[in-house]
Amino acid sequence: MVFAGQALRPDETGSATPIPTRGQPVTSAGPTIPTTFEPGFLPGAPVLLPPATTVLTDSEIQLSGELHEALPRDGRFRIRVYINGELLRERRLPRRDRFTLAPIGLQEGSNSITLAISGPSGESLHSAPIVIVRDSTAPAVSVSEPPGGAIYAAVAVVRGTSEPGATLVLTNPANRAEVTQVVADDGTFEAQLPLAMGLNEIALVARDLAGNVGRATLALERREGSTTATLNLSRDHISLAALPVTLTLHARVLDPARQPIDGAEVTFSISPPGLPTQTFVGTTVAGQLVWGGVRISREGAQSGQGLVTMLVVLPSGESIQESAFFTID
Repeated sequence: MVFAGQALRPDETGSATPIPTRGQPVTSAGPTIPTTFEPGFLPGAPVLLPPATTVLTDSEIQLSGELHEALPRDGRFRIRVYINGELLRERRLPRRDRFTLAPIGLQEGSNSITLAISGPSGESLHSAPIVIVRDSTAPAVSVSEPPGGAIYAAVAVVRGTSEPGATLVLTNPANRAEVTQVVADDGTFEAQLPLAMGLNEIALVARDLAGNVGRATLALERREGSTTATLNLSRDHISLAALPVTLTLHARVLDPARQPIDGAEVTFSISPPGLPTQTFVGTTVAGQLVWGGVRISREGAQSGQGLVTMLVVLPSGESIQESAFFTID
């Protein structure tokens, strides 16, 4: 059956599309933007696209976004930019659904940026926020130990504070040694750096996540020397006939600079001939520890040589052993 006019067929949107006659090209009308909206219509939220970095030193940033809803560009709908909940600016809808915003000024610290669309019936929901942190302050670097000056160790243990998460590089030009580490969450760092004999001018460079750089220097002079521990007895000769007697044992612990070492653990042991071994453990104060009133009894004592040993464990974990002898005759 033949009808007058053109036949119609439904397209994807449900509207009627003319069926072309033979030899006539097919055309597409494309997406249709409505010109009228029901009262109370609110468009969907736009989308902010994530930037390459969210921590920077710059005073502004340029962001891109997308519109996921067809809206007329006739001035009825506008796009709004918010920063930390405050309206920064408003502009007409961009010509394309994917767009770039004019540079957004950043304040020092955290900047939460969102987009929304305003229209005749109010404002849409906001886009998911993008938080940009502006950090233009160089990280401070502070060394707490060693204090600088003379040092008698082959390796310096450098401790201090800086910005949490910053990358810290310690460099010693004297021997080209270099150590890299990340500052702990509590802002502390501890690094071991080899030293050359003589002057070592150590450079400490901290770079935070935004790229800011802070610096400090530490001058150490490595010298020859070693920690010493000496053991003294109040007497080294005892008459068997004079027993019982008491002895005093004295320990002295000094660092290579001849300064007293506090907090070293000292274990004394004394073994008189014919008698059981006695032991005493203590900790140095002002580099010294005294064990007094060590009794050598008469019962069971024999003539011969007695032995006193001393084990010193330094705060660094190193240990030193010393011994002394006494005679009973």
